[in-house]
Amino acid sequence: MIRYFAKLDADNVVVDVKKINDPSVNTDEEGKNFLNNLLGTNDNWIQTYKDGSQRAHMAFIEGKYLPEHDVFIDVCWFPSWTLNQETWKWVAPRPIPEPRENREIYWSEETTSWVYRKTIPNFEDDPIE
Repeated sequence: MIRYFAKLDADNVVVDVKKINDPSVNTDEEGKNFLNNLLGTNDNWIQTYKDGSQRAHMAFIEGKYLPEHDVFIDVCWFPSWTLNQETWKWVAPRPIPEPRENREIYWSEETTSWVYRKTIPNFEDDPIE
C-alpha cells in the first residue's frame, strides 16, 4: 500500500512530500526511519493521507502541520481570512457570492471583498456592492 509522508521544518511547515510503497512502513515512526535511512538525513517526517481521512487534509508544500490538533492545513494567502477549526479550511470574512454569467469571482484583499471579473473582452472588474 502506498503511504505518503510530509517533511516538516522546525516551524512545522511542510517542505517536501514523499510516497513510500513498502508494506513494512505503516506508522509515522516507520516512515520517518525509512526515509531518513534512504536519504541519509535526520529529518522530521509525518504521515499524511491523500484522501484526508486523517489529519484533516493531505499535506501540501508550504502548508503547515498543527501538532496540537494533529492536522495539516493549507497556506493562508490572505491575512483577513480565518481558520475554521471544524473543517481546517481558511474562510473569507464574507461569503462568496452567487456566480454571474461571463464572470469569474476572485478575492480582493485590498477591499476585503469578492470581485467579479469579466471573462470576455474587456475583462474589467465589477465590484460587489
